[in-house]
Amino acid sequence: MDLSCFGKYISIVNKGAANSATAILNTAIVVGFAGVVRVTAGSALFVHGNC
Repeated sequence: MDLSCFGKYISIVNKGAANSATAILNTAIVVGFAGVVRVTAGSALFVHGNC
């Protein structure tokens, strides 16, 4: 097994992981915020229009 290119592959995987981290964190932030909004008292007013 030729390991001379192993460092190149690790570099590519690291770059891909770093580039995807922003999208993953943004998604987690939106999902977390939506969970907080869902359990607030006023969210039913906006979703169902109960005035």
